[in-house]
Amino acid sequence: EMNCFAVGYTACESLDAFSEALADAVQRALPSRGSNGGTSTDPNVPMDPTAALERILWLLEDEQLIDACTALEELEVTPERWEAAKAAFAQGEGSGGGGGAESNSTWEELEERLANLKVQGAECRKAKSELERQEEEGWIEAQTWFGITTSYKMVDGDPSIWVKMEGEQEDLPMVCTGAVLREADLYKTWMPFVTRSDILKWKGQASLLGHFEITVPLMFRDAVIHAYACDTLTQDGSFMLVGKSVPGDGQEASVYEGDPIPPFDRSSWGNKARIDVKAFKAQFSQVTATTCRVRVVACVDPRVPLPMPLINFR
Repeated sequence: EMNCFAVGYTACESLDAFSEALADAVQRALPSRGSNGGTSTDPNVPMDPTAALERILWLLEDEQLIDACTALEELEVTPERWEAAKAAFAQGEGSGGGGGAESNSTWEELEERLANLKVQGAECRKAKSELERQEEEGWIEAQTWFGITTSYKMVDGDPSIWVKMEGEQEDLPMVCTGAVLREADLYKTWMPFVTRSDILKWKGQASLLGHFEITVPLMFRDAVIHAYACDTLTQDGSFMLVGKSVPGDGQEASVYEGDPIPPFDRSSWGNKARIDVKAFKAQFSQVTATTCRVRVVACVDPRVPLPMPLINFR
């Protein structure tokens, strides 16, 4: 499927044409909703609650988190429809997105997943809006390497460092970029300063808990991050990654959403605290069949004063 994006783009005259063709293909792949299975909030348009719930779960399973969140909000806007969807699910009429894991879930388990969808949907909307706004004030350009420009900025009174990376990668289709990024356990083999990259748990097909360690002269730090993908191909031909550190300072072992989180390694010299990744967002867009536009913005508190030569590493 992923290779079809690069092949499909070459068959279109422009990115807009490719995006339109892709959006049409996705819409045709959506579960059949029948004549009254739409998700319009217009009270004059009937909605089949069962079909609407199926569509939400289908979008969620496909990592289309913003669209799934929008569809969920449209279903919940009318209490009667929401109760009808709940009743249908309880009677086994809802297929759970085409026979997925939800088909064997209780309504309480499904509600928990939908509550999580609302949180992630809001985070993705915020990240997408901020990435598209492209705030340029205060950034200091550090270097340009392989077509990617890295910049940073700091705010007085705040120990956090904002880092931005953006540019276009030649001979690198977007689907290949996604494949490389998904192999988070291999980051230590090619990312500068990264000496450990473990996947603690796959929380979904594109959602993971990762444990990463960074070693630079006179300092060692680690971070435990929850990151997930959001498919926005049908909106603008891109996909996003959104993430942040799990709560806690790593002084002791903890639990995050039912999963154990290890403490930081006290045996390593220079490791006195865990890095806090306050926010991470990235957007990848197909420019041509072999060119991918990259934009990454992160806010990181290293929990240690860093010398400027290290921040402005070239």
